[in-house]
Amino acid sequence: MNEQALEARRAYKREWNKRNREKVKQAQARYWERKAAEAAAAAAAQMEREQAAAETALQEAAADAEKELSAVHLTAADLEGLAL
Repeated sequence: MNEQALEARRAYKREWNKRNREKVKQAQARYWERKAAEAAAAAAAQMEREQAAAETALQEAAADAEKELSAVHLTAADLEGLAL
């Protein structure tokens, strides 16, 4: 689009905005409400991901601790041998 056509379009848009101030305000309000809802949804999704990661880390730590305990597990016979 050439410069003259761009300027004509801009001028038309400026005039339309002046004549339709209420429509412009409503459109801007809808836009920012939508953006706020998107941001809230993104924050909720991020919190869910972080919670899932924390739960996974906790489960892995519990599994590791279980492995360590089973490796150190002594039977009654082992304890009798140590009591000498």
